[in-house]
Amino acid sequence: MARFPVLIFVLVCEAVGCGASLPVARTGTPNDRERECVDVPYPPPAARVETVPPIPEHGAVWVDGQWSWNGKRWDWQPGGWVRVPQEEAYFARWTIAVRPDAPAMRFCAGSWHAPDGARLPKPRVLAGATTTGQP
Repeated sequence: MARFPVLIFVLVCEAVGCGASLPVARTGTPNDRERECVDVPYPPPAARVETVPPIPEHGAVWVDGQWSWNGKRWDWQPGGWVRVPQEEAYFARWTIAVRPDAPAMRFCAGSWHAPDGARLPKPRVLAGATTTGQP
């Protein structure tokens, strides 16, 4: 009898896709010359919790939301479904690093790049994430 609740749990998880992952962009790390980087006085807040909408079309990939520095404070840029801007393009996730030579940190925003590392324009968001209960 104890196995029946476990069986129900497993079936429910399979039905709702527990553990399923979203189709995401290929990632990579371009050289710093191809990134948009700025010095910031402090790191960004924790990421916001986003609700991912259904995939709008076959082949779309999900890019998580991220913070961006506007020169005075951090602004949230919601995630969304996008088309990869070019065949074999990759997404470089945002990074932040402590600078040993300055009292600031170096922030590089997430960006799209061609296979040779050249920066690509940001693709149009097909369907964006929503956040609830957050400013």
